[in-house]
Amino acid sequence: MHLEDYRADRKTLPHRITGQDTHMELWEQLLAGAIGLFVIFMFFPGIKATMEKSKNAKEKHWGTLILLTVVLVGFILLMISSVQ
Repeated sequence: MHLEDYRADRKTLPHRITGQDTHMELWEQLLAGAIGLFVIFMFFPGIKATMEKSKNAKEKHWGTLILLTVVLVGFILLMISSVQ
């Protein structure tokens, strides 16, 4: 099978390569959700403290935020263009 055939049928590509079903079982989805919530609740106090510290800061760092946003968008566009 040629690469074009795989691109035309992307939904089954992982299944054809590995021979395994790529769908998550219900218990796996619930476990992933529980772990995600656990991580959010573990980091929430630190995030809250950082937000308070940021509100009270005298100097705002908008240039850094803009630079990071541009770099992130550029990286995402690079990843999208590499897949097509």
